[in-house]
Amino acid sequence: MQVSPDKTEATCPYCKHKFLIQKDQTIEELKEKEEKLSYAREKGIRDAISEDKKKNRKNTISTIILVFIGIIVVSVISEFIGYYAKEYMENPFKCIDVSFAGLEGKGKLIITDNNSCQNYSDLKFMPTKDNNLNQNEKIKIVVTSDKYRFDEIEKEYTVTGLSEYLKDLNNLTSEMITKIHKSTKAELQDMGIVFRGKLVSLEPYKFYLYTNNDKNNILYDVYKAKIKTDSGKVFVKYKVVYYEDFAILNTEELFTYTRSSQVINSVLAGDPKTTYAGSADYAGYTPGFLSIDDFKIKINKENDGTFVIKEK
Repeated sequence: MQVSPDKTEATCPYCKHKFLIQKDQTIEELKEKEEKLSYAREKGIRDAISEDKKKNRKNTISTIILVFIGIIVVSVISEFIGYYAKEYMENPFKCIDVSFAGLEGKGKLIITDNNSCQNYSDLKFMPTKDNNLNQNEKIKIVVTSDKYRFDEIEKEYTVTGLSEYLKDLNNLTSEMITKIHKSTKAELQDMGIVFRGKLVSLEPYKFYLYTNNDKNNILYDVYKAKIKTDSGKVFVKYKVVYYEDFAILNTEELFTYTRSSQVINSVLAGDPKTTYAGSADYAGYTPGFLSIDDFKIKINKENDGTFVIKEK
């Protein structure tokens, strides 16, 4: 605090503010008063700056919002103008044929130009999904174009015509059955139908389908074999060939499967108490089952409850 020589005026050393000294005021009182005034001035300046910053911030946010809205409006207007500047086309989906192929769960979408539209090259068709399709699944195809506008830009299609996994034995046609039996006989002959004795007959017995009614199954083609031993006794064995993941195709191949083989279950044909290798009743341990119940027990061992056995 600087005091004039006549002690009538004081000057703040910080802000250079000058004020008159009252006769009854001490230097300490003057200092205290100046400090309060100085604080008040500084606070006022700070508050003013803060308020100014808030106003500037609000103005900046408002400006950004207005600019953003302006961009959106301009974009919408431009798009609107651009859209209606395009030539109108009615039903662009008439230009394509849509079909499906492949196995259920692995189906594929096929879009082809049906040559009914000269401007097909100006159209772009984009499906929401084009592979790993299931029967009766819904998909959509979206059409776009730089040259044309449309009333509808998408269309829904239902997946049909896929090759399905066999779930019902009634779906086997006579042509399929004949082809399966031919394959079964060839498989049985490769493994050997009888070990010893004479094969009297080998006839189709039944089909058994082990399925979860979805995409997992095993088709069993069961044959009934009659084997005559050297003594003249005739024994019956049920010989089985399985076809895993059996699916019906919409092609000349008729069906497909992942693998097939004879069900290995070698049992002695005859009474084990009286039949032995050197006897005339011996027919050997050839693949097969002595009863259908034995066969069912074997194939149902690993069933977790989600599979059923159908027969025909």
